[in-house]
Amino acid sequence: WFYYSHKNDAERAEAYLETALSREPGNPDANHMFARIQDEVHSKHDEAEAIYKQTLELFPEHVDTLYSYGNFALDRRDDRELAAEMYRRGLAVDPVFLNDWEMPPEGEEEERDRNPREA
Repeated sequence: WFYYSHKNDAERAEAYLETALSREPGNPDANHMFARIQDEVHSKHDEAEAIYKQTLELFPEHVDTLYSYGNFALDRRDDRELAAEMYRRGLAVDPVFLNDWEMPPEGEEEERDRNPREA
């Protein structure tokens, strides 16, 4: 599924994911990718969110799911608080998982939003 997802063949990637999930329904990597396909390809945002939540209930430190759910919260739900929580949790597990993305220190988010040129 990974190969086809990167080759922009979502249909084939989804078929492989469905097979993987039928064999191992609790696989966090497969669930993570399946949630992304539901969100990004099919625009099934509620279904994607349910999969993200379920995956994190079973695997609360699954970094890829934390990062993707943070992006989902920000992009689809405009929920900055939830996004920040997911990113913080991810950083606690793996401090480099966001690579170049920087979380402003607590309380500085509002200041940056009011004065974006000073950030």
